[in-house]
Amino acid sequence: MQAMTMMPSVPVRDFDGNWAGPTTTNGASKYNPVAMALITNNTLLRQRVTGNFYVNADFLKYFTFRAEYAFDASQNQNKSFQPTYKFGVNGNDTNRMMQREDHNFYWMQKDYITYHQVFGEKHDVTVMAGFEASRSSWEGTQLIKKNFSNDYIHVMGEDGEFQSNSGWKDASTTASIFARANYGFDNRYLLTATLRRDGSSKFGRNNKWGTFPSVALAWRINQEKWLESAHWLNNLKLRLGYGKVGNSNIDTYRYGSGMQTVLTPFGTGYIPQNLANPNIKWEASEQWNAGVDFAVLDNRLSFTVDVYRKQTQDLLMQMFVPGHLGPSGDDVWGSIAPPYANVGKTRNTGIDVQINAIPVTNKDFHWSSSVTLSHNRNKIVALNEDSQVIYGKIDWFSEFGTCTMFKVGEPMGVFYGYETDGLFMNEADILGHATQTGGDTPYANKIDKVSGAWIGDVKFVDQNGDGVINDADQKVIGDPNPDIVYGWTNTFNYKNFELNIGLTGQFGGDILNWAPSRVEGLSSIWDNQSTDVLDRAQAMLIDPAGGDVIANLMLAPGSNGIPRFSNLDANGNQRMSDRWLEDATYLRIQNISLAYNLPHNWAKKAFLQNAKLYFNVQNVYTFTKYKGYDPEIGAFNQSSLLQNIDRGRYPTPRTYTIGLNLAF
Repeated sequence: MQAMTMMPSVPVRDFDGNWAGPTTTNGASKYNPVAMALITNNTLLRQRVTGNFYVNADFLKYFTFRAEYAFDASQNQNKSFQPTYKFGVNGNDTNRMMQREDHNFYWMQKDYITYHQVFGEKHDVTVMAGFEASRSSWEGTQLIKKNFSNDYIHVMGEDGEFQSNSGWKDASTTASIFARANYGFDNRYLLTATLRRDGSSKFGRNNKWGTFPSVALAWRINQEKWLESAHWLNNLKLRLGYGKVGNSNIDTYRYGSGMQTVLTPFGTGYIPQNLANPNIKWEASEQWNAGVDFAVLDNRLSFTVDVYRKQTQDLLMQMFVPGHLGPSGDDVWGSIAPPYANVGKTRNTGIDVQINAIPVTNKDFHWSSSVTLSHNRNKIVALNEDSQVIYGKIDWFSEFGTCTMFKVGEPMGVFYGYETDGLFMNEADILGHATQTGGDTPYANKIDKVSGAWIGDVKFVDQNGDGVINDADQKVIGDPNPDIVYGWTNTFNYKNFELNIGLTGQFGGDILNWAPSRVEGLSSIWDNQSTDVLDRAQAMLIDPAGGDVIANLMLAPGSNGIPRFSNLDANGNQRMSDRWLEDATYLRIQNISLAYNLPHNWAKKAFLQNAKLYFNVQNVYTFTKYKGYDPEIGAFNQSSLLQNIDRGRYPTPRTYTIGLNLAF
């Protein structure tokens, strides 16, 4: 955003070659982002060792014992040095250095015994039972110093002044016992049943363990005798399944109350970090699914269809409390955070389709194609209370204090705000509209170019018809969840050449494009604005001979919907509304890869099994009407409450790769 809002008259470098910067302290851009990226020295050294070992042993004819062990050890060192600088009127006289080191270790051990035997040539029985355990541990330190004697020696030694230090150490463990049974009759009727008992150190002794069963049935219809003559049919299978899985994805020791340090007049003190909840337990998801697999024409055409219904209950969420009881969340320094609890229930229903085809195949040319389609609908079924609403915000700016929400009966993370109804056209339009400025008296807008409503301001819909636009007129105005997500992959082989083209995309869904609120907001004379504001709303005289009074003004034709310039924004044009929502539909050429496989007789002469030369391009081009950099946004800070919110995020880069694969 610093680059987007910087005044266009400010260059990256001045005429002398020095870094330039803002010419005033009033704007949103406080520093030269290009310079900051280049003068900051930020290094990360990672060292990692992984291993995976297993042992298989057959005994008593029908039994197999398998033991697996895996580990992942890593250590990281991150150093960041910010020197002193002067960018225009803004500068930094205090250099700083941060050095962070952390060590991580993960191990997993799994042991299980499998019994397999076929009875009477038709009864295929497999039974497996086992035990699994894992542990993750991590620790680290961070030190920050400032006021080094120069900007060139980046060593955390005696030079500089101590600013702060911190450290951490933690671990989590899991243990599981499990069993699975498979039964197949005549390769036609299949049954699989599984039972898991999982334990996690993240829960207290009251609810440390959870039980999670699953069962699946399948019928290979094409194996029936009455279809033996259908040689064109290669596969026809019906599937039905039910499963329950657990989730323990929360921080450690949330069932108890940790301690945090605070500074007091008497030295360092300690207060609880969070409220405890010893009864917190596993989050559980139950899913029913039914599917069909179909293949014909020597498997040249096949498709798979799955429909599912997934319900997640006992959601692991941090409690949201009223403001007068304290802050919600862990990021408020010096506060006691509310506890985590099992609250709420969500439901997902959908259908997944995959179609595979080989349209052309002969001696020299082969074309294979695969299409995937996915449709999912989610809904919040329950929260703490049916009337509870959880709001999400992206900015301290009060107009965006409530931009998304969780509400029973709605999809997760829907956009919440005001519905717009165009712009004020003339004085009569303002007088006849619900009050937006000047108080709470119905249909009594204050008409003033500076402190009230004016021609070219945004009109908001009076949802409850009370004649006043206020919080009660906010509603669900958009849904970040797409209608359909799809992919299409094509592979073409001609002799030794191989061309692969992959497309991805989605239909439907909304994006909250927050960046235009800064570059199309027209509420600051100090910030750069988009060229779209050149066609903003402007008033024109009805009678050229009349005076410049509102009775003689009307909205000039040709406006693109952007409201007038208003430094104080008394009408609230920038408030959260559908003005900032855009369609998230897009089609992306995700990947194009061209490869050449060296002929085998040539490879053998070079003592190779095979050799491949390839050229690959990622993120080739995106077709979309979205005005931002990239319509594929995802979740802000990995929060399901804040999905598809674009705050001027850096676009996905286009990547070119050339390589050579050799197999000896």
